[in-house]
Amino acid sequence: MGVLEIQVLGNDRAARETLDGLQEFCQDVHVGAGKVVYMRPSVGSSLADVVGLTPLIISLGHLLAVPYDSALGQEHFDVRVRRSDEESRCDTIEMCAGDMVVGALLPHEAPWPHVMIHRATPREHPFAQMFTSRTERAFLTALRDAVSALQTINR
Repeated sequence: MGVLEIQVLGNDRAARETLDGLQEFCQDVHVGAGKVVYMRPSVGSSLADVVGLTPLIISLGHLLAVPYDSALGQEHFDVRVRRSDEESRCDTIEMCAGDMVVGALLPHEAPWPHVMIHRATPREHPFAQMFTSRTERAFLTALRDAVSALQTINR
């Protein structure tokens, strides 16, 4: 089995508490036991690595606490959600803005409730420059609304 690499947001307290509870992930970048965790300051700073197949994990506690109005997310992103079939254990979320597409998975019954940003295209997109603080807030708001809608459906 290879090395597991993930990213989490540095301000995602629930993620940091989960990782701190594991003791092996106590630094901003920690390598050990076949795992690497990168702490990122923002979604925009993580997407280049998502393109390189290092997913960004956002805890549901952090995401569902995003305080912005839904109109902000709708202004910037077109969102498609697809509920899983009986064989799959994840719902899918696709968020589009211009030529940028970001894909996320919402796993069912995860021991650590989270959403995983696992895909970002195009490969040569200036994600860090595109994600202003307003765009970042819009992204998190749109993702929060998508996750909330899927959680309501899955109950």
